[in-house]
Amino acid sequence: MEASGRTYRGDNVHKVLSFKEDKEMPKPRAVDRDYVNSGYHRVHLCSSADNCWDATAQKQSFLFTKICSQDHKLNPKPPWALFI
Repeated sequence: MEASGRTYRGDNVHKVLSFKEDKEMPKPRAVDRDYVNSGYHRVHLCSSADNCWDATAQKQSFLFTKICSQDHKLNPKPPWALFI
């Protein structure tokens, strides 16, 4: 991976990945419908951009076990949008 300023480059930048349940976890486990109309966002614990060095790491960053819930009111814009 090559870092250039605040931009990370790699061969495995996600295009359209959606969050998935982690089938290795015992039930009950988080699923997409837990977030629908809940007022909460799915937030990566480790930025997806930090995983573009490896396709497996990129896919795993979209498992529900690799995210946390965040109230929409706490972060309505992406962090970079605060500076424009």
